Amino acid sequence: MKILLVDPDSVSRDALRQAFGRAGDQVHGVATLADGSRQLAEFRPDAVVSAVDFPEDDLARFFDETLRLDPRRALYALTDAGRLEDGVRAMSRGAHDFLWRPVSPGRVSLLRSRLEARRDREGGVEEMRLRLARSEIAASLAGQSPRWMATLAAIEREAAAETPVLLTGEAGTEKEAAANLRAPVAPCRPIPMRASVTRSSPPLRRAARFTARHRACNRL
Repeated sequence: MKILLVDPDSVSRDALRQAFGRAGDQVHGVATLADGSRQLAEFRPDAVVSAVDFPEDDLARFFDETLRLDPRRALYALTDAGRLEDGVRAMSRGAHDFLWRPVSPGRVSLLRSRLEARRDREGGVEEMRLRLARSEIAASLAGQSPRWMATLAAIEREAAAETPVLLTGEAGTEKEAAANLRAPVAPCRPIPMRASVTRSSPPLRRAARFTARHRACNRL
């Protein structure tokens, strides 16, 4: 898993890095909320551990941004052992749980095991959803040729990559139907796939041409 640590205290930040690193996680640590915000977009962590010793309004905005970009992301607060009430307060603002200083490796291991169990459950639900979506797609489209099946597979790959897609082809080649396929198979709220008719483009049943501008999908 990818873990982002936002903590101005270098001692606890390094202790957390070691605790998560021992489990094989990829860990990035920063000292400020501004750097943390940049890492949300660049690193795209599965879990964020944020200290609460920042201005309250800034911390609230960071919490909101963390969960807005990916509602499935785990968010943990970090407080001092003598101020556990701050961790409880952070949970009322959106944190899923909290850790404390000095860092407890056992506590880190517990939260991490809970996160892994949750991800496993969500993965099973997602796989079931995809199987149902594929069955629905297969039943709703007339085209069943190997090239058409390859096109559907390409659409699913693009949906998983979370990039906007432009699909082009001649009239009557099922572009609109294909464009609507992205919603059932996308792992998050899809960026719309647009269909465009061109006289020069080969029919979709022969080939599919995808033009993607790479940008992350906001998981709203």
